[in-house]
Amino acid sequence: MDISGLPSDLETFVQEEIASGKYQSEDELVTEALRLLKKHKELVNGNSDREETSQSNAQLAALRELVREFESLPIEGPDDGFSVRDHDKLLYGEP
Repeated sequence: MDISGLPSDLETFVQEEIASGKYQSEDELVTEALRLLKKHKELVNGNSDREETSQSNAQLAALRELVREFESLPIEGPDDGFSVRDHDKLLYGEP
């Protein structure tokens, strides 16, 4: 793995970690770093990527259902001679 493109402080950190013997290779160090970052993300967000995707899919399905319900509603109110004021009086009584 070529780490020369990393910021100098990160490149130094990788070299020091490998020199310490804790990791056998740059690949092993990067793999562990990614694992820790993913674990941290899950702790911060409270769920895993799979749960996020499932939750996103459920929310998207609910939004689609809501759009279908809105589309089924009439664009205008019925022409029954009932005004909005009459409707409100029936629902809420006289002011």
